[in-house]
Amino acid sequence: NGKILSEDEYGVTQSQILIIKDLRQSDTGNYTCELFNSFGAINATYILAVTEKLQFYGEDPQNTSVDVDKTVMLNCRVQTNDPTTKIQWLKKINIQQLFRPDAIVFGSEQYENVEQFQEQQLQQYSKNILSRPLIISQVTNKDNGQYICLIQNDKATNYKKVFINVIDTHY
Repeated sequence: NGKILSEDEYGVTQSQILIIKDLRQSDTGNYTCELFNSFGAINATYILAVTEKLQFYGEDPQNTSVDVDKTVMLNCRVQTNDPTTKIQWLKKINIQQLFRPDAIVFGSEQYENVEQFQEQQLQQYSKNILSRPLIISQVTNKDNGQYICLIQNDKATNYKKVFINVIDTHY
């Protein structure tokens, strides 16, 4: 972007490859390589777009156990400055059946969107921490199983698997 690069932040190998030390989003921009010799000069410009890796914030979500008829809350938080970031909760479909057209597939496993059963809104706790809790009231045995907190934006996707273990003391 018109600035000469500092050797403290950037390096060049013997084969003239640019090395960017401690890459960050502020390194996004145009990079021009200029070559001068006795025959003249030539240059080439490259466009670099550095994207943010989606990271879960804190230790959430975590595996949990809950008694039947109680309420369980799993929190999913992501640290991001990207306004396109979305948080979605999915539940693994345990029934071994043919592919469901409404299923979301991860590897060989099928998941259903939990939001179709709940109306949890994306919440913003602070400038760069987004949170979407999964709250299940009056837990039943059907709520037992594997869940995924899926975080994604226009550039990246990440997810974390957690388990809800439902304890039924009625037996």
